[in-house]
Formats: sequence, C-alpha cells, structure tokens
Amino acid sequence: DAAGALLVTDLDRLTVLHERVAESLEAEYPDRLQEWSDVLAHHYSRTTRHQKAARYLVFSGERHLQASSLTEAERCFREAIAHLESEGPSTDPLLIDAVLDLGYIHYYRHDLFGMEQLVQQYRAHVDERGDARQRGKMWMWIETVYVDTVRLAQAETELRSLLAHAEASGDPWCFACAWAVQMWICWMRRGDHPVDIVEDLAERSLGALQHAPDVFVHSQVLLCRAIDALTRG
Repeated sequence: DAAGALLVTDLDRLTVLHERVAESLEAEYPDRLQEWSDVLAHHYSRTTRHQKAARYLVFSGERHLQASSLTEAERCFREAIAHLESEGPSTDPLLIDAVLDLGYIHYYRHDLFGMEQLVQQYRAHVDERGDARQRGKMWMWIETVYVDTVRLAQAETELRSLLAHAEASGDPWCFACAWAVQMWICWMRRGDHPVDIVEDLAERSLGALQHAPDVFVHSQVLLCRAIDALTRG
C-alpha cells in the first residue's frame, strides 16, 4: 500500500544517508580510521556494505579487546561475522580475523565449551583459506581446549601437526606458539621428561618471539615457566 511504499522509500533514503556519512568520514580522516571505527561501523552496519561494516566492527572489537571490554568486543566480532555471512558462506579474509579474535573472548572467560564449538565450526574454513599464522592461531585455540581439559593425547597429536606446520611455514610466531603449547604438555607430564625441559622450551619460545612479538603467547610462556619453577621448588 501507499504507507508501506513510503516507509520503504524512507528506509532507502536513510540507508543512503548512512552510507554518505561513512564515506565522508573516510575521506575526511583517512589516517584515523581505526580511531573512528565505532562510528564507521555504526553507519556502515545500516547499509548493505557488509564488508565495510565488518571491517570496522573488527577494528572496534580489537580495540575493545585490548581494553578488556569483553562484552563489547564479542558483540563487534559476532556482528562482523553476521555481516560477512549474511549472503551465504563467506570467503572474505576478515571472517577468519573475527573468528580467531573470538577465541580470546572464550579464553578470558574460560569458556572452553564455546571455544571448542568455535573451532569445530570454523577449523576447516581456516585450514582452507587462512594464511600460515592464522592456521597456527587456530591450532593455538585447539590446543588450549585440549590442554585445559587435560586431553593430553589429543593435545600431543595436534602439537606434532603444529610443529610440522611451523617447520613448513618458517614463521617464528608458529614456532613460539608450538613451543609454548609444548611447555604446558611437558609440565603436565613432568614425570616423563627431563626436569629442565620446560625452561629449555621457554628459552626457545622467547627467542622466537623476539622476531614475532605477541603479548598473549609471551604471557603463556612466562606463566608456565613460573609455575614450573614453583613446583620444582
């Protein structure tokens, strides 16, 4: 009817206005896009520019994550995924970024069930389309689930694959991550390994992190090293 047609027209106009505002901000502040990501995400989310909306939602989510605003970060990452998957399965690299960033949310909430669901849903996609480091990060979340739930046989199987991946890629971050995981496994099976194995792996991981800094992996190395030293007295 006429009222419905008028409403659709008004919504179309509003969508255009949101798009114009976002484009104007991008043109005006090309060097400050991450700073204005919340505003840009707000406007692009009200248009059909799903990739643009997802881009700024991921930016915003990462900023909220760094500020430990986990609820806001999760909202941003999930909305980014929804935009990218709104027209079916997505091949956009941003999808992988948003998925892997969600892993941090599950980790900090100690939501291992949610993390395992995330891994099961997206592992094949990351394996197929992710770069070397993204695939390594997916392994990191897989290993987190197995180690924290004391499924050490599965953790050791995945560790062998992660070490092989690190060798094939030559990425120091992947080596740092693999050795950090190995530290935890060796500590949990400390009766089966030399007493200084955790310290040796810590030195290897920290050396690799000199070439590929990562605060999260670094913190895991330091934590396991400290716990190992405490238990050894």
